[in-house]
Amino acid sequence: MIANNDDKDLIGSEKYKAVLHLLKIIGAKKYNHLILSPDWTFIPDQWQMQMWARLFSKIPPENFIYYSPRLSFNDYKIIPGVDGNIFLPGSERYKDNFKNAVIIFTILNPLIFPLLLLIFSHLRSMQFSHNPHHILRSRFQGLQLFLLFLIRD
Repeated sequence: MIANNDDKDLIGSEKYKAVLHLLKIIGAKKYNHLILSPDWTFIPDQWQMQMWARLFSKIPPENFIYYSPRLSFNDYKIIPGVDGNIFLPGSERYKDNFKNAVIIFTILNPLIFPLLLLIFSHLRSMQFSHNPHHILRSRFQGLQLFLLFLIRD
């Protein structure tokens, strides 16, 4: 998953981070069991962890790769799954650089690259409503636009 974390708190509130880290430590099955316990105190952000837990009931966390160009090394310590930065050269890790998302996306989805080039060739000839005279000038801009579209949806 490639995400564009852009909130003030990049991951979420302190409570959200605490419950997310708990999920990472104990796993989805134990997390779901724990929140159903009468000893559990309700936390407003717990429903979001239930959605993470639902994902991890379908796939193991080691098969889920998470990458956001804005997160730090310490942020990834609490996020379940695999830190996407491991797919980047050491000098490029943990930098707020969107092009790294393109690199990771194409590394993890090698068959998608021809599709991206096809989409780029189509996008290159399009004009955009916010600036009808602007036509994409480079492949990177086209890929970036396509990835932003994927991230938003």
